[in-house]
Amino acid sequence: MLTPDPPPAAGPTAIPPVITGAGVYTAPGNAAASAAFPGAARAALSPAQAQELATAARRFRKIRGMARNAFWGSFTSGFIGLVSVYFSIGSVSGVAISVAMVFSAIVQFRAARRLGRLEPKALEHLAWNQIILGGLFVLYGAWCLLTISSNSGQTQQLLAETGVGAAGGAQVGSLIHLILVITDTVLILFGLLFQGGAGLYYFWRRKYVAAFETETPGWILDLYRKQLLR
Repeated sequence: MLTPDPPPAAGPTAIPPVITGAGVYTAPGNAAASAAFPGAARAALSPAQAQELATAARRFRKIRGMARNAFWGSFTSGFIGLVSVYFSIGSVSGVAISVAMVFSAIVQFRAARRLGRLEPKALEHLAWNQIILGGLFVLYGAWCLLTISSNSGQTQQLLAETGVGAAGGAQVGSLIHLILVITDTVLILFGLLFQGGAGLYYFWRRKYVAAFETETPGWILDLYRKQLLR
């Protein structure tokens, strides 16, 4: 059991006298605190302190939700990046963008953990990570579109030489060209709208972290930063 120094003065916001081995505060018989921290070991808190804890828990839900979404999103993008590396072998640009996705997933994973500890720069790192990856998607998609336009004639000629015939080669080549154009256009839009939107979302959500730090008593902030409260 960890026992902090006694509070300097008796008051409703004084530091509670006990931190249990489970690392979570709550108050016996207080429904709000017990609901906020179910199953936690109990420490003696005044009703005002218990209410402060319950209020902090409600405010922290949005931050915890952001951290959780970023955490699982890092696994998703990392998995897609690893699979893309395998299927992009032979294409330098394809392997490069796939490796960038894996690296971005690692950055997102680390920033998500830092957000859970209320580190001030975590949301900024999440935001810039999304924006930079989105910019790489846009550049990669634009590069692919330029490459498709310059190689469309070669594709049709190659198909014609394989026995498809000039007319058939033109039709199949046009279909392949259309599919690739649509795919790369979707990638560009994904980078602009989804990744860019995610970056703006994280920038916008900084106000919740700032409000939590401003409006939450210091002794509760310390517990969240040490991840004794979740």
